[in-house]
Amino acid sequence: MTMKYKFLLVVIAVALFAGCATVHQPYNINVDSINAHQTEFKTKYLLLSGIKDVREDDLQFREYAGYVDRALAMIGYTKATSFDEAEIAVYLS
Repeated sequence: MTMKYKFLLVVIAVALFAGCATVHQPYNINVDSINAHQTEFKTKYLLLSGIKDVREDDLQFREYAGYVDRALAMIGYTKATSFDEAEIAVYLS
């Protein structure tokens, strides 16, 4: 077997094993909410951390906040630019 074929065989083997080595992380989502009837039609929200020592500028918080922002935008919610502008608060933990 020539060196070119050995190299090609190694590349194919690595690609196949790398595909088998991916780990699928399960996601656990729980929703807990309290709603006052007068907030039913309010759509300006502020997304806040629901974990004591996690700030809103934390990289992991920002990643998940982006998912929540996109999901809320799809159903008509608008992200507030300040605390005073917000009509509702969404705590992410």
